[in-house]
Amino acid sequence: MSDRNSDSPSVAESWESNSNVAPHDAAYTSGSIGHPAILSFWGDFFRVAKSEYDTPKVIDIASGNGTVVECANSAFDGQLSNFTCLDVSAAAINVLKQRFPAVRTIVADACSIPLDSASYDLATSQFGIEYAGLDAMDEITRLIAPGGQLALLLHHQAGGIYREYAASLDALERMQQARFIPYAIAMFEEGFAACRGADRAKYEAAAKQLAPAVQTLESIMMQHGQHVAGDIILRLYTDVGKIHEGIQHYEPSEVLDWLHKMDDELHSFARRMASMRDAAIDSKTFDRLCEGLRKKAYTIKRAEPFTVSGQQLPLAWVLIAVRDSAKDRSKKLAAARSEELAAWPKERLEEAVEEMMRLGVVTDALVEARPVWALPNKIMIGQVRDAGDPTIFKWVISGDVPTDYLDSAVAATPREAARHFAMKWHLESARYQDPSARKTLGPESKQDWDDTGRQLAEKAEALFALVEDKNLWHDSDRF
Repeated sequence: MSDRNSDSPSVAESWESNSNVAPHDAAYTSGSIGHPAILSFWGDFFRVAKSEYDTPKVIDIASGNGTVVECANSAFDGQLSNFTCLDVSAAAINVLKQRFPAVRTIVADACSIPLDSASYDLATSQFGIEYAGLDAMDEITRLIAPGGQLALLLHHQAGGIYREYAASLDALERMQQARFIPYAIAMFEEGFAACRGADRAKYEAAAKQLAPAVQTLESIMMQHGQHVAGDIILRLYTDVGKIHEGIQHYEPSEVLDWLHKMDDELHSFARRMASMRDAAIDSKTFDRLCEGLRKKAYTIKRAEPFTVSGQQLPLAWVLIAVRDSAKDRSKKLAAARSEELAAWPKERLEEAVEEMMRLGVVTDALVEARPVWALPNKIMIGQVRDAGDPTIFKWVISGDVPTDYLDSAVAATPREAARHFAMKWHLESARYQDPSARKTLGPESKQDWDDTGRQLAEKAEALFALVEDKNLWHDSDRF
């Protein structure tokens, strides 16, 4: 057995250390991490960034096999002195350092990055940061300077890559449950022994024990296709069968070492697939990520499933956001304040109409109403027309004052209406001061009565003061 047939390739030559390669490079026929659409995405992103920033400082988080830095290297014409790669794996970082000597490399957890805040113009990550947990978002957003950009491709829980990885995980788990490799090892041990003259009964029994596991592999490939898990299932199925047929031509230690190594590697591969499955992001989580960025003063430029023409399922989530500058934040706050102020009068008018309907002043739910004048967060004056009688209009007032109404005939402008409301409240407050009206009230009711009268008088005086302020009113304020 030590003299293997020179015409038969060794297992190592056949696989070319595939146990180390296949788990990392598992083919995803319609959307791998090296899919042309993904490479194009990064190429476009860096080319645009190159025109927007003068020698931008870039950091790639969870760099892995270097897809992002490779695209940057092409876009920046090999000028990568301002590029930093970070990964928790020292092995991955060592490979990247060899491939791209100009790149700064850091071995660190994405949840605890030993770099200064606001020190980068661009921060990127492809299928990496989600493995560290969503807390890593705090770190990557911290690193970006005002005006800088964040660009992420994230695993999509309903996407094509996710489904391919889920299929790979299912295939690997079923193969492991069937104990294909342990039974293959046992069969080859007995087979090599039989070649040396041992009893063939044990070999035949071991081969019989392996048969159901072989059928499991056939079932897996029928369900998921022959290329599932990067062709690993197919290659194991094919190569174990090939070696079995020509067992006398192979070196026992080489075959058994190869199978033991593959068993260890495939367990690691399955763990990686499970990790990916658990890290994939659903739509609700993605929305929370976007909302979190907005709260951190980021403006979302793109947030959507990353789709490819001709494919129904998305490849990933794409998220691009810009960190607001101080000027941008001021504009946003002003816009939000303006929106809030614009909404306030409408909300008070809706409340006033509901109150008028409750009192029977408005008899139809279909009313025409609009604010006419407002002092934001204090007073809204509007007019309401009852759809049941379109010839009748009423002035209405609401806000930090009693909700009240008047016939439109008493006033032509909001200012005139405000004066009439103030006069009305002043007269009503005087009624609360009439001693004869308090005689039948108990002590607590008397206190409430007095408080109501006093508040009406105060509101009337405050409204009179506003009416006298000419700067608050315009003659054009008419319904």
